[in-house]
Amino acid sequence: MDVTTIQEIQKSITYFVPELMLSATFLILLIGEILAKRSSYISFGILAIVGLVGSIFLTYQLYRLPEGAVFFSMIVVDPFAIFFKFLFAVSTILVILFSFDSAELKRYNAGEYYCLLIAVVLGMNLLASANNLLMIWLALELVSVPSYLLSGFLKDDRLSAEASLKFVIYGAVSTAVMLFGFSYLFGMTGAYELNDIRAYFLSHHVNSFVLLIIFALILVGFGYKIAAVPFHFWLPDVFQGAPTSITAFFSIGPKAAGFAFLIRFFYSVFAQGGPEYRIVTDLNWPALMALVAAITMTVGNVVAIWQSSMKRMMAYSSIAHVGYMLMGFVLLRDEGISAILFYLMVYLAMNLGAFLVVIALSSRMDSDDLSQYRGLATRSPAAAAVLAIFMLSLTGIPPLGGFIGKFYLFAAAIDARYYWLVIVAALNSVVSFVYYGGVIKRMYLEEGPNKEVIRLGRLSTVLVSVLAIAVLLLGTYWGPFAQFSRKSTGMYVQPPPIAQK
Repeated sequence: MDVTTIQEIQKSITYFVPELMLSATFLILLIGEILAKRSSYISFGILAIVGLVGSIFLTYQLYRLPEGAVFFSMIVVDPFAIFFKFLFAVSTILVILFSFDSAELKRYNAGEYYCLLIAVVLGMNLLASANNLLMIWLALELVSVPSYLLSGFLKDDRLSAEASLKFVIYGAVSTAVMLFGFSYLFGMTGAYELNDIRAYFLSHHVNSFVLLIIFALILVGFGYKIAAVPFHFWLPDVFQGAPTSITAFFSIGPKAAGFAFLIRFFYSVFAQGGPEYRIVTDLNWPALMALVAAITMTVGNVVAIWQSSMKRMMAYSSIAHVGYMLMGFVLLRDEGISAILFYLMVYLAMNLGAFLVVIALSSRMDSDDLSQYRGLATRSPAAAAVLAIFMLSLTGIPPLGGFIGKFYLFAAAIDARYYWLVIVAALNSVVSFVYYGGVIKRMYLEEGPNKEVIRLGRLSTVLVSVLAIAVLLLGTYWGPFAQFSRKSTGMYVQPPPIAQK
């Protein structure tokens, strides 16, 4: 290797230390699983948490470095990527803590479980930073393959095996279609890096029909990753069959990675500028994505009403929230991106909080059927109270975090004159109260199937209390969090090597 190559690698490693920490954690867990006679979910979980806390500290140190592209421009390090690295690590730490109280996991090896989780986090970090078509594909596979295994982790459970199989099939097909779209991009532009592809569009006129085909092919991969309609069919079955802690993880971690992937790709390839962006092609893709957003939130909310399973209801709820966040994506403004980032923080607290209550109750209930939640207020007042807080926040009721999250999305859309989309989203929020409010009605106004008292464990009580406080805090003192999301909208853009028109 020449001196320039060595210097580039040395510089890149300085920016890559959070991922190196995660890689070291993965190896330690793997070796520990091989050598240990018996793996403990608590001891191995603490090791995984230590590695994730270390990666958070090292990620914070990246603010001291100038933003830029590393590893020969295959990945970039900027405030946008750093935000998601924090989000991934925090959400995974919470999921690991949830797993300590999960009765369904106890029969299986802890080392394997945590190794797969850390591998997914490493892949998500790379996906949020990817600046190259090949790196996007590699990072996506690093997220997807361990996720397939995690969804089928309950090896003796038929639903878990079915969830894993469906996940693999949908994932493989959608990734193959997306790669076909990438091949068109590369064949047309001769470039792998996102800024080089954008530069080609700036200097050449491309037929709108050809762009529409490329957009449709690539959208299959993006739509699958975030579970937008009509690429959402895998999600309810995976949510129902996977371990509940993994369902909680899928609802925020990989989905947030999908949004990071979506925003960076489209804003780097098909748009330029900031804080207000402009389209660099003749294809009006924001209008198409606005239609996808409206359909996604409507399908998610309407179908959720008819669910009898708590996990399937939360799955369709998750699809609806994807539609809300896509509102910010189509605005071509930093305010829209900032609203998405803030909403992801709120969604982390309220959605993971709801799932933690479900996890804590699942070992004491016969199933995840919604009928089991009847009369919960008399059997477990604390669990019913915090679950009601999370459900009201998911609906968007003030003064909870969900209301402020939707307010930012709606305000940004109104400012961009997407009035019709705001009306659709507001109506969908009203519809969502039917099933969120239905859970509260069952807990407080209906008589339960039995009078057995349900007590949450100490760890579960602490965690749900912290998340409930976070939801209240985000609804009453949201300023610092909103400011952090605004500062995190900056995406690194390299000077285009091809002359513009």
